[in-house]
Amino acid sequence: MAFPDDELYLDEEVFLDTNPSFGELTWPALELVLFSGVAAMAIGVLHRGVLNTQESYMAQQFVFVVWLFLVLWRTVLPALSWLGTRFLVTDRRVMLRRGVLKRRVEDIWYGEMTGVSRRGSTLLVRMHPQERPVPFEHLPNTKGIVRLVQERRNL
Repeated sequence: MAFPDDELYLDEEVFLDTNPSFGELTWPALELVLFSGVAAMAIGVLHRGVLNTQESYMAQQFVFVVWLFLVLWRTVLPALSWLGTRFLVTDRRVMLRRGVLKRRVEDIWYGEMTGVSRRGSTLLVRMHPQERPVPFEHLPNTKGIVRLVQERRNL
């Protein structure tokens, strides 16, 4: 996905630009293998002649369409979502951009933050009027991101 230049100010300096961790695509990849294996076995059983030729051909087509739907829904869409997500730390704010065709941008300015912490691969940003922290999930190296954001906030 292209760098979000259109979301930045002209004199804004970027300190960190990252995608979510690649591990977010583990389950979609495993589901792709599972769906493909089950569909291949079903088509093989149908091809052996359990039904007559015309019914077998239509059942194979149905299995293929279901497999294609599941692959698009459970593998391709999460991969596109992963590709369309960018997390940035600049000299003014923390920004998360999501989406491929229709982009949504969430940004939190340093002046609005009251604290930053992490829980696993989730960055938690606390803001003054809210009781709950705002989570940014599936980020790599959250320790380093927390340290960087705290340094930038204190300047």
